[in-house]
Amino acid sequence: MKTAVVTDSSAGISQEEAKKHGIYVARMPLTINGIDYIEEEEISREMFMDKMLHGAVVKTSQPPLGHLVDLFDRLLEEYDQIIFIPISSLLSGTYQTVNVLAQGYDDRLLVLDAKFVSAPLKLLAIQVKDMLNHGYGAMAIKEIVESEAYMWAALIPEDLNYLKRGGRIKPAAAALANMMKIVPILQVADG
Repeated sequence: MKTAVVTDSSAGISQEEAKKHGIYVARMPLTINGIDYIEEEEISREMFMDKMLHGAVVKTSQPPLGHLVDLFDRLLEEYDQIIFIPISSLLSGTYQTVNVLAQGYDDRLLVLDAKFVSAPLKLLAIQVKDMLNHGYGAMAIKEIVESEAYMWAALIPEDLNYLKRGGRIKPAAAALANMMKIVPILQVADG
């Protein structure tokens, strides 16, 4: 069977990388200072980073349902099935949304919950593509990924202002931590 691999843009995969690896990306919307953008379609990474560095308030949300349906319908004209690997189900509702959507695709859309995010999600999408190229079936890949995948990451923010603007830390706590030169170590484990 001819199978497409799709992830979402939380994987940090550029349009060029996606094309190189034969992976498709459902781009997520960003709201920056109240203005909506679709990553890499309406705003470049450089513009996004510049806005962040200059104090913009950034919020993210799931890929728009209409965009997902359009992407899946277009891919299913060329492919027999799709494996979709979104950001961790514990960090976003994308997994649940696409699982509901998959019911209308007669087993042609398989959703994996690796509980990954960022670079590990990108690497997993590339590995899934490689597994397909080596003859693994979609259900075998789902079983392997969901039973064996594990992600643990330590994140050390460069600046507490991003956490404060994103609502992850209260302004008073950020001010106190900055004054005392306390830098938190954030952990992402098991989704």
